Amino acid sequence: MPLLDPHERPPDLIRSLYKHYQKLPDTDLDEDHNLISFKDSGEKHVKADFHLVHTIDRCLLHLPLVLSDILNAECSQLAFVYESAVLPGLHIIPSLISEDLQIELLSRLFHRDLANTKHQTNLHKHYRIPYKLTENLSAGDGQHRLGHASFFNTDPSSKEPFEPLDPAIHKPLTISQVLNKKLRWITLGGQYDWTNKKYPDDASEHPEFPGDIAAIVHRAFPDMNPEAAIINLYSPGDTLSLHRDVSEESNEGLVSLSIGCDAVFVVGVVDTDGDKSRSLAIRLSSGDAIYMSGASRYAWHGVPRIMASTCPLALQNWPALDPDRSASQSDDVSSYEAWRGWMKTKRINLNIRQMRPHIRPKLSERTT
Repeated sequence: MPLLDPHERPPDLIRSLYKHYQKLPDTDLDEDHNLISFKDSGEKHVKADFHLVHTIDRCLLHLPLVLSDILNAECSQLAFVYESAVLPGLHIIPSLISEDLQIELLSRLFHRDLANTKHQTNLHKHYRIPYKLTENLSAGDGQHRLGHASFFNTDPSSKEPFEPLDPAIHKPLTISQVLNKKLRWITLGGQYDWTNKKYPDDASEHPEFPGDIAAIVHRAFPDMNPEAAIINLYSPGDTLSLHRDVSEESNEGLVSLSIGCDAVFVVGVVDTDGDKSRSLAIRLSSGDAIYMSGASRYAWHGVPRIMASTCPLALQNWPALDPDRSASQSDDVSSYEAWRGWMKTKRINLNIRQMRPHIRPKLSERTT
């Protein structure tokens, strides 16, 4: 892989595009003709700068979760994969993840993976996390096992604190403060060191990447082995600064899955002399996926805007769900009623990457 500085300042040409969408009034976003949108796209609806390269059978993504009851008409549709002519290797897959699968992913990521003590968050550096043991029903085999309770099992009015490690610097937080605003990211698999911008040298130092999530990602993107991920949580007004993902030792592509509110995604590269840039601004909607590979693997990218009031209706009430929308055997929908509407103002972005080349066989080659 190329030697790139993770601390390098983003190029001014791409920063100007980023700032444009950061400052643009909400009322002008829909009229901005440079903002690429794939909403309601199909095989005959291909943007001028994109071309159809192949399709993905969305039903295959449901199979690793054994969700036969949600293999419905929505998942039977093909997902279209478009590649950018401006940025070769940049693939956009509109509506790759069905709404039912988005709901199931939310439940597994937040009820199970957030409650896993080995998965670090932005809060671990400064707070004691009050994990609670409970008996959980496994979605895999229906057996009860001792595990940690979902943080959404705690009533939002609870005053039980997240105690700061240094009370002189930080104040205690309530569960409502944590889940509504203070929780910004969660790491899965390889636990990224944000200070030194590197992964642990010893693979035994990080937890195994969730197998069901890995299987879903690998079915859609078979060239990469999911080994590490960052779950970013956004609300309107939040941003993600321009950056490049350069800490991985593998050149395999980056996968990004969007759930919830729409976002503006800015991505681009500059020529070697720095005088010209090739950049795009794309509106990402719930269920959309991005794959950054090849010449676009190390492109600059960021999120200057989260668009309010755009979360799909089917997701808005999560984690409170109607019984017919709760696919997982482990979902006790009544336990989360107090949090009804939590997703209405949220965008969840799951960013998956392969840390090292040949660290393990591809999922299709593993034995059970």
